[in-house]
Amino acid sequence: MKAAIDWLTRRRADTYLPFAILVVVWQWPRQDKWAIVMYGGGAALLFAGGFLRFWASRYCGKRIGHGAEPRLATTGPYAMCRNPLYLANLTIATGFLLLAHLWWAVVPFWLWGLWCHSRTIRREETSLKKRFGQTYLEYKAQTTRWFPRIIKALRGRKEPLYSWGDVLRREAGAMVACLAGAALIVFKNLYIAPKLGF
Repeated sequence: MKAAIDWLTRRRADTYLPFAILVVVWQWPRQDKWAIVMYGGGAALLFAGGFLRFWASRYCGKRIGHGAEPRLATTGPYAMCRNPLYLANLTIATGFLLLAHLWWAVVPFWLWGLWCHSRTIRREETSLKKRFGQTYLEYKAQTTRWFPRIIKALRGRKEPLYSWGDVLRREAGAMVACLAGAALIVFKNLYIAPKLGF
């Protein structure tokens, strides 16, 4: 059983698979006043999660330059919490759930997502402790795993590794996929589902 759970949580993309299937097959029965709230809230979360992912991507990875060694990211959004990329992904996925009018699935999704990601994060924290030693322990003591301290991030040092242009090129595929997915969900809700009698 433990081996199966470890396999599941190591495949981080599979964390979202059950909910992605639900987004595709779920049919919202009507487009009423709450539909505007769902669309607006979903779009806002997609934007917020996308921005956080772009922002975090500027600070993680290797230093620019051939053969440069990776460093521990502790500034920018990483001063806010230790896992801004995972937080961004969860926020984006929540935006898709709202666009699909799956508001009732948000809490189960976050419980599932935090549990899956936390298992992965514990392994990563062990690896970072071995690699960076006391530097990582001090950073860990000053930050939270999940809940962001926004003011601390805004006031802290800013040492991005990549420009916004570099990040845009690196994340272009994911950005196009998100926009296309959001457009397809809205199209399905507004045009396909009514024709099928939902």
